[in-house]
Amino acid sequence: MIWLETDLVDQDREAFKRALTENLADELCLPPSEVDAVEEVLSSLVHFYADRLLSRQIPDELLVFLLARGLWSVGERDLARRVARHRCRPHISSMCSVPRLTAANAMLLWKLFQAGALKRSFWISYDREVWVLDMRQIDVDPPARIEVYASRTLKVVLEGIFQVWDAGAPDTILRIKGLDTFAAAFLTLPADAPPVKSLGGELEAYARAVAVRVSAASGWDFIPVIEIH
Repeated sequence: MIWLETDLVDQDREAFKRALTENLADELCLPPSEVDAVEEVLSSLVHFYADRLLSRQIPDELLVFLLARGLWSVGERDLARRVARHRCRPHISSMCSVPRLTAANAMLLWKLFQAGALKRSFWISYDREVWVLDMRQIDVDPPARIEVYASRTLKVVLEGIFQVWDAGAPDTILRIKGLDTFAAAFLTLPADAPPVKSLGGELEAYARAVAVRVSAASGWDFIPVIEIH
């Protein structure tokens, strides 16, 4: 991790957890009760993600976000907010308090933001919040580049986004860009080829169907607005 000494990554789990706890405690000036809470949640994270942590496969910001999510889930909400705001970008830390967000989707969303595939901002021209999902920035492993996986990949991404959708802001818009380019990657054809255009159209319809299904399952009285560009 960036704020840890390099040689700590080769030590055992307990040493790694202790080092993380001590660094956060020093940076945030935590009292003993909050240090105990951080250490307890980190114990779980280190247990489940030990290999990835020790090999530096989980970046600082993602680890701190997962820690904040864990603290929130055990009732340490103020501490969770402070931890998230300390080392996470605003659009990442804002997801800390989402009740339904799973660890898997937390990691997915962080990766989308990190890759530039997902951006969240307020557009004055729309007078509302707009999420932009750029499917061109989603890297799909070659073995998975078969047509049947195109809709599955889109489904996973959309369901992850809708998990943090603000049910109190029905006017929020999701703009999806690059569906044809995304489809072309699965068909290994140029983006303007007829089969690609056809698959792109199917994916557009599928995206809207996912929005309808998630809305019904979430008990929302609106369906997320999707724009295709």
